[in-house]
Amino acid sequence: MAEMTTTATTTKHPLIGEVKGMTRIDEGLTPHQGVRQYLGIQYATLKDRFAPAVLREYDGKITVDAAKIGPQTAPLPDGAEHEQDLIQHRLPSTGPIEFSDTEALNLNITYPIPTNREDFIWQSDNLLPVFLFIHGGGFQVGSASFPQYDMARFVRLSCQKGLPIIAVTMNYRLGPPGLLTSREMREQGYPANNCLRDQ
Repeated sequence: MAEMTTTATTTKHPLIGEVKGMTRIDEGLTPHQGVRQYLGIQYATLKDRFAPAVLREYDGKITVDAAKIGPQTAPLPDGAEHEQDLIQHRLPSTGPIEFSDTEALNLNITYPIPTNREDFIWQSDNLLPVFLFIHGGGFQVGSASFPQYDMARFVRLSCQKGLPIIAVTMNYRLGPPGLLTSREMREQGYPANNCLRDQ
């Protein structure tokens, strides 16, 4: 499998503002055969680990650094490697994964590099279908940032087939923050099944 080269890129989103991400191109291909990725974009906030998620609103005045994977919840040591054992092939790590009780509701966006103009992806006449991938793991293990869920090559393949897509992967609460409930917690305003509500 050919290596991908990665360079920094910045785009202006109409609601979020300036977003820093990366361009990834397979070795030997032209720049317009690559993809853009924006990683770890927070889609909701939490006041604490069991609180209901609140949709994150951006004012368009900040710069969002989306050039690295975002944090995840409920770490299981070697979770990515355990999943890779099931597919019988170890993949290179995406780097160290951070963990957070309150900052882990984030998503990764991958889309084809436009051939005409920089802001192509946000123009209504250039809309593409969106493929949303929600990882499995029995609500105990998993992350949108595991290397087996990197959508770069999937999006490239969609372009090669003449059916380009935008791919999105997302993190949500796992383990106790995602599932723990009791009558007392519900009475204090902590709903059950956060792992599903986050999605």
